[in-house]
Amino acid sequence: ASGVLAWHHLARDGKVAYAVKLVSFASPNLLVLQSCAFVGHLATIAYNWCRPTPLYIACVWNTLFSAVNLYQVQRLLRKRAPVTFTAQELELFADGHVFDRLAPECFRKLLDSGAEVIDVQPGDELVSRGELPMYFYIVLSTGLLEVLSDDQTRVNLVGRGGTVGETALIRLDSRGVRTPSSVTVRCTQAQTRVVRWALEDMLKFRESNPDAWSMLRLILAETVEEK
Repeated sequence: ASGVLAWHHLARDGKVAYAVKLVSFASPNLLVLQSCAFVGHLATIAYNWCRPTPLYIACVWNTLFSAVNLYQVQRLLRKRAPVTFTAQELELFADGHVFDRLAPECFRKLLDSGAEVIDVQPGDELVSRGELPMYFYIVLSTGLLEVLSDDQTRVNLVGRGGTVGETALIRLDSRGVRTPSSVTVRCTQAQTRVVRWALEDMLKFRESNPDAWSMLRLILAETVEEK
């Protein structure tokens, strides 16, 4: 009972609410700021509710403020949660692969932007000369993809960790306009496991993650130069 009376006294006094809000404004840490603001709004609700004449409008508004701050606290906690990957996803993030220079959180966002793992059989075409490219690919397994010129001459082989469609991805403009492929890419020798992204999904990733896209574009441009 004494504890309830003490809290009732503090709530009516209002100092708790203002003290907590002061701490929130003084903190350089955004999570601390949002957390203290949340507690401060709750204390403000108690203060206005326990007045001799309750201020219901203030209680309603501070309830809304509390809800907003609680949402922001949850969002910040989710962002601070450790990034996790499956064993197969870690293969893409290993040293020597095209994505090993991306920050883990950026790589997680990229995987969540429509990544799809498929198996292609010998003779299957991933890209056809003269047709619009639809996907960006990375080879996961030890199989091989062959790149053929217009006269069906093999000009390159793409193995584990290699990429297909990076030029189309780099050249993709804000409207999603693509140009026909100048080569054919097909599976050769054995079943090959690849991970692919639709170019439309990559366009959405670029719009929602501009910093990560800038790094990815730089990495892919270097990959094109090395080829």
